[in-house]
Amino acid sequence: MHANLPVLISSKQPPVPINLFDAARGNAVSLRQRLDDALVALPQPDRDALTAFRDHVQDQGRVGLNMRMSTAAEFLADSTHQNIYDFAAQQAKITGHTEDEVLRRKLGSWYDKRTAFDNACHDGRHFRYGALNAGGLGASYYGDWCAIVAETKWTACALVYLEADSLKTYMLPGVPALDQAAIATAAAPSALKGTLAALKHAVALPGLPTNQWPQALCSSTEYIEAIFTGGLEPRELESMRVAKKTYEVYADFAYEFLAGGATDDERNLMALFGIVVKGLQRTGIPVETIDV
Repeated sequence: MHANLPVLISSKQPPVPINLFDAARGNAVSLRQRLDDALVALPQPDRDALTAFRDHVQDQGRVGLNMRMSTAAEFLADSTHQNIYDFAAQQAKITGHTEDEVLRRKLGSWYDKRTAFDNACHDGRHFRYGALNAGGLGASYYGDWCAIVAETKWTACALVYLEADSLKTYMLPGVPALDQAAIATAAAPSALKGTLAALKHAVALPGLPTNQWPQALCSSTEYIEAIFTGGLEPRELESMRVAKKTYEVYADFAYEFLAGGATDDERNLMALFGIVVKGLQRTGIPVETIDV
């Protein structure tokens, strides 16, 4: 036996979690300079349009969280929003499976990237995700109902914006690992959300009619991602947005089914609709129905 052989210890340590909110504050000067440079390169009409867009987003931009009707019903009934880890903890108690098993089941193919991203960020397991919204239906891929958070919330909660979807844009190729160098220079503070939006849309925006700005800023699959910490309660919402046609269809169904004849699935759907509407009424949150 070789009792005195040296023990080899790897010098490679895992990266220190990045604080996205500190990084965003540190990017303020460079973000402003980048937009100034972009504006100088544009002809005056395009410069004016991009400046107006920046100011519009800064003034009217809100964090929106898109959700399915079942999630909206749970949020309003429970009076609290669950992030994916809150959800896993609750479901673990209900199902008897571990939290990690629930996460894997819920996230599917996104499990490795989502957990890698959150674990690589300071306080990442407390992150909540939304999108920058300035009048539209938001990132509707994630649900037809868009909860709009009031600006007053951000006086006490940390908020940061990323130019695009975190998992599709800021992960290293081929491995579930965060590209810390890329994200460190991309994060923007809330005070510069309009600047970030203008930088992202500097090429495509000039010539776009103002009534198309909301869709350009945030659509089903293309958006500026919002990340924040702290809980979220219904009383902190400014409104709940939904397509006018969607709302009217549910309302018409609810009326028609008063006469009976609905299937169990239809009755369950109308029950969820009733929970959402009554929850919004109870908390005084207005419904904004949007024509699309």
